[in-house]
Amino acid sequence: MHTSAPTPEEAAAQGISYDALLSIRHQRLVRHVKAVSGDHRRQVAAYCRRYEAGESIHQIACRVRYPPYLLARMLVEELCQVGTRQKVTELMRAPHLIANLRLRREVTQCIELDGDFSPGADRVARAIGVDYERELCLRLRALAVPFEDEDTLRARGLPKTPDVRLLVPLGLVDADGKQHLVNWIDSKAMYGTRETYLTEVLPQVTRYVNRFGPGCVVFWYGFCPSIRESPATPQHHVALLDDFPPRQGELVFLDGGGLGR
Repeated sequence: MHTSAPTPEEAAAQGISYDALLSIRHQRLVRHVKAVSGDHRRQVAAYCRRYEAGESIHQIACRVRYPPYLLARMLVEELCQVGTRQKVTELMRAPHLIANLRLRREVTQCIELDGDFSPGADRVARAIGVDYERELCLRLRALAVPFEDEDTLRARGLPKTPDVRLLVPLGLVDADGKQHLVNWIDSKAMYGTRETYLTEVLPQVTRYVNRFGPGCVVFWYGFCPSIRESPATPQHHVALLDDFPPRQGELVFLDGGGLGR
């Protein structure tokens, strides 16, 4: 498992943005962790013995190639015998509540050093996602496109909503000259890899298609071109963009109004 952060030079060599390369790395890391977590959980008793023999949690995590925050969670659950995972989450969010001083210090260290799975990393990722959703809304308002945002839709009791539902459909002509009808837009502050798109994004947006009709997904860091070649994409009427409005192509209101580019 490659855990070190890539460099801007590596991104430039691959012809993608640094944010895109970081996103690809994180997605691969998440898939790896999901695949091996069961194995590590079965080893937690052995990890506890290593900890009690003097090895630090962070050292163990590095040697077994597993994120330190997630390993610390396992050891807190085992060593503190708190009963529920909700209680474990509370202790990880407030490690000063851990009675054992050594364990408290080492958990704090793991939280500080884990830039991928710690609560701080989750907060940063959520904040970036919210920023891009706001940017999408700002751009729609600048184009005088009427819409409802996710908060408005949920206040109306609609579950599983996209980030934006357009009140007036848009016609989108992409850079390849293909025409798309857009009733909704979903913002993704990530790079769209083929695997993530097919296993996570497509099932999500298919529900939007079933409820609201065709729409589009904006992958702000770009996406793998092969996604567009997937039979699932046209079948489910989902246009893919790496910016909004599209840098090439055009948008038009479908009620007769003009919104040309």
